[in-house]
Amino acid sequence: MRRYAMVLAAASVALTGCQASSAPETTPVPSSSIVETDTTETFAPGEGRPAPSDGEVPDEGTGPTETPRPTIAHAIEVRIGEQDHSDLDWHVSCTGLDGSPTVIASAADEDNTAYVVVVIGSGSDSLASFTFTETAEGQSVRERSGLTVNPGVGQGNGSLWVEDTTVTSTGRGISYDETTVHTEADMTYSVEFVCAG
Repeated sequence: MRRYAMVLAAASVALTGCQASSAPETTPVPSSSIVETDTTETFAPGEGRPAPSDGEVPDEGTGPTETPRPTIAHAIEVRIGEQDHSDLDWHVSCTGLDGSPTVIASAADEDNTAYVVVVIGSGSDSLASFTFTETAEGQSVRERSGLTVNPGVGQGNGSLWVEDTTVTSTGRGISYDETTVHTEADMTYSVEFVCAG
């Protein structure tokens, strides 16, 4: 009987050890399996990202990108003889700046007198011709006045410079009005235009 009790006690200890060892052990979860929460900021319509606080560096590429504004073609100087027309609202069009430039500019004053300047280059550093016309309101083409510079036929002379988008020309030529065409190339001019870039 005593021997039977000892066998029961040993079996009980063995079963207790089995139960203890059969319990699942807790193992740490690998860091790669941890799911990160989405930290993306959302803003209501019309609401922008708040300005960074002192010491905070904003993310690159999140700010607005600045694009250079295009240059609007305009006149810097338009002087014909003793008349300065530089302050008029000139509408300027340019072509061929890298070869044989042509500039056409037009404007009108408060009296509706129309002015037109045409500069034509022979290459980028030689003047082919320069014309200026002034037509008062109600005048016909034959009644207008102006200035002609045409070095090729002996009507005055002038120079031409092209630097980037700026065209400059100075010289002297033959002036005319509705009744007279002068024979001497004694009227000077000076113009400078900035073309669109």
